[in-house]
Amino acid sequence: MDQFLTLAFDFSHEKNTGLQGFVEYCQSTNPDIKRDFSSANLKAVRIMTVHGAKGLQAPIVFLPDTTRVPAQYPVLLWEENSTQNANQKSRQTSTQTSTQQIIPIWRTPSALSCEKTESLKEAEKTQQMAEYYRLLYVALTRAEDELIIAGWETTQETSDQCWYHMVEPSVRTKGIRQGDESNDEGYVYDCPQRRTIPLQPLEMPKASQVETPQWLFQNPPSEIGEAEPLSPSAFFGQKNWEDSKEFENPEETQTLVSLLETAEEDPYREGTYSHKLLEILPNTSPDQWQSVAATQASHYGLVAYERTFEAVQNLLTHDDFQDIFAESTYAEIDISGEVRGQKFNGQIDRLLIKDHQIRIIDFKSNKIIPKTLEEVPTSYLGQLSIYKALLQKVYPQHEIVCELVWVRAATRMLVPTSFLDAFGNEIC
Repeated sequence: MDQFLTLAFDFSHEKNTGLQGFVEYCQSTNPDIKRDFSSANLKAVRIMTVHGAKGLQAPIVFLPDTTRVPAQYPVLLWEENSTQNANQKSRQTSTQTSTQQIIPIWRTPSALSCEKTESLKEAEKTQQMAEYYRLLYVALTRAEDELIIAGWETTQETSDQCWYHMVEPSVRTKGIRQGDESNDEGYVYDCPQRRTIPLQPLEMPKASQVETPQWLFQNPPSEIGEAEPLSPSAFFGQKNWEDSKEFENPEETQTLVSLLETAEEDPYREGTYSHKLLEILPNTSPDQWQSVAATQASHYGLVAYERTFEAVQNLLTHDDFQDIFAESTYAEIDISGEVRGQKFNGQIDRLLIKDHQIRIIDFKSNKIIPKTLEEVPTSYLGQLSIYKALLQKVYPQHEIVCELVWVRAATRMLVPTSFLDAFGNEIC
């Protein structure tokens, strides 16, 4: 689950194409998520059964309990175990006869058992011991470098059929004893898996002059179309956009410091965290907000999350913002389309759809809040203009209104449509 969440988090950070894009990515790439118990970075001791260790290896493997043999048997015996094995041909030719032979027989003590019961008990024990020794092979082949075989004894005599006594003769014959009579440390059989490879000079073929293919110097085509869709924020990041002179206020621009530059926490994770709270808390009971906020903070790896949670909580309970968080509104809406030849994939923080009007809400977590529209960073206005242009294609008869909501100050700023239209003509 942790690996899957990491995959989803990395995808949203790099692509930002929403749930549908993530599902398409998983279907097209089929990412492999596998626990690697043999990882060198895993500084831990793994305790598992031999069944659970199938297919895995480790540098050092301990077999601590090798002196016990299977001693538990089911109460019922089935005659199929002996009859069908002895008469396999008859079973294959007559299904009815085979079915009649499968009858349960109660396991009785040896003193009360008949010849048939003893025969079934012996066949079952043979089958169980065969599986027991197959597991021994699995256990012996899990170690990459070192295998320690150990066991412990009780007051009862150890069975000669246990793993320990099956392996012991070979190790005693080929191994070297450690310690002495008073301090027996067992036997060690060392078999270095190394061999000397003689150095032989190889004659390298001479390179011939070949014509260089043209594709060697070309970028590969996009996997999802002619033009790679961008999020509006990534679009402005690529263009290295700066505020134009028309909207620049030199005295205020220098003091406009966003949360992305001064946050003590990771700005990306903190911004994602605040947006996640604004998405899920409106549909959560207020008495659960604190626990949900703490859980989400742990998920995003945030320690000092209280200030952000307090700002979000203040916004949700403020009377001036109840229309934004009403049940009829939509949160984190994916939107895709093309604006002036550039494809975009974006996500609208909050969307209010009415009969003749659509309202786009964009949450911002700036630490210092712009006082006028002219002080708002150009990238914010460009982002809204792109959202407006994309929605206008879907709802050509609706009036589309855009607002910026400053989370820390619990204030909202209406961006006039005429202002965005004039600004949007210059972005692409």
